[in-house]
Amino acid sequence: MAGSHVLPLPIAVFLVLSFGVAPSASTNNADLLHQVCSNVTFKDLCISALGSDPSSSTADINKLAVLSVEVAKEHAKATYSYIEHLLNSTAGDPSLQQSLTDCSDVYVDIVEQLEDSISAFSEKQYKNINTWVSAAISDVQTCDDGFKEQRVERSPLVQKNAITSNLCSNVLAILKMLG
Repeated sequence: MAGSHVLPLPIAVFLVLSFGVAPSASTNNADLLHQVCSNVTFKDLCISALGSDPSSSTADINKLAVLSVEVAKEHAKATYSYIEHLLNSTAGDPSLQQSLTDCSDVYVDIVEQLEDSISAFSEKQYKNINTWVSAAISDVQTCDDGFKEQRVERSPLVQKNAITSNLCSNVLAILKMLG
């Protein structure tokens, strides 16, 4: 059959077991992105975050996993910058200032944990990556809790914290696919 695309049996079995779908001749990297993202909690966020990177169109599952951590790290860095901006532009409310200062410290840790995770992929240290990304999610919760403890009426970081946490949750789901 000219033009027929047949995958070796071990690869086909891997795809069926990993993603619950049988590969076809049209299976390509865009399909892989959608298959991977269909197995995470925040599917739309996964597709938009990973799909916005041009390298995702040629990425395998390992590269998509690394890319998911890179996206989470970049969002955490942007959130840290936003917190620093708020610290420099909000005065007069000591509770808000304290909460933002605590979140600033937390986001420094989150960025470091995600950077460590990216480095650990080269050694396939999935257990360490899982630990660091889980710690990042916990750190986001610590930031959120700080506003409640300081009795700040509304955290200015609700949406940014949710996105950071959701991106990290997606990382953990993709990481499970790697073994």
